[in-house]
This record gives sequence, C-alpha cells and structure tokens, in this order.
Amino acid sequence: MIIPVEIEYILNVDSPGSFSSLAKNINDDADIRIVMIQHEFGFFEKKEDEFVQFLRDLTKSIIIAFHTVLPNPNELLKENVQEISGLAESIIVSDKLFSGNINQRLWDSAGKDHGYSSWHSPDTSSRTNAF
Repeated sequence: MIIPVEIEYILNVDSPGSFSSLAKNINDDADIRIVMIQHEFGFFEKKEDEFVQFLRDLTKSIIIAFHTVLPNPNELLKENVQEISGLAESIIVSDKLFSGNINQRLWDSAGKDHGYSSWHSPDTSSRTNAF
C-alpha cells in the first residue's frame, strides 16, 4: 500500500533566502521533530556556506545521511564534512564496498558507533542485516 505524502516545504537552492526561510518554517512547525538530510556533494555545490548556516539555524534534531564516501577528500571538503557532521544528532554513511553490496554505518552525536547495516541490491540477493 502506498501512502500519499503531501510536500509542504521545498528548498530552492538557487533562490536567495531559501535556506533561512526553510529553517524558519521547519522550526515553527510543531509537527516536525526530526530533520533527515539526504546529503550528496553535488546537491549544495557552491552553496555550502548557506547549507551549513541552514543546519545551524535548525532547532530540531538533525540526521545526516551521506551517500558518497570519497576515499581521498581535499582538506576543504574534509573540513566541510566534519562541520556538517558536528551539527547532526546522528550520522548515517552509505558506502558501496563492492558490486551489489551496500553498507551503512550509524554514529550518534556523542560519537557512539552503532555498527553496520548491510544488504545486497534486490537483483542479487535478499540478505538484510539491521542495526
């Protein structure tokens, strides 16, 4: 069964003030308790500062899911990821270790490692491990 979801808030990264406006709307919405950010490096290209300020402005708990792990990031990118991670309550990191296998690792804001969740793509197997 598919449950329809109404989209209430949209972030237009090309619109000045969109980040701060969205943060205010989220903060003012009593129905929102957690903000889940699906992070991909290209999403906020050339808008990294606005994105970090958006995270700072949020008063709700933040979960960041990083979908790309770069093996050799430059110093600026490394600092950016560390700053984003420091603003999150929890962090999920997805990494495709080999063809068809996805691993995710979860850390909380205190740095506690909650381990891995891994699965194979549906076309190769149905194996699933939960946290």
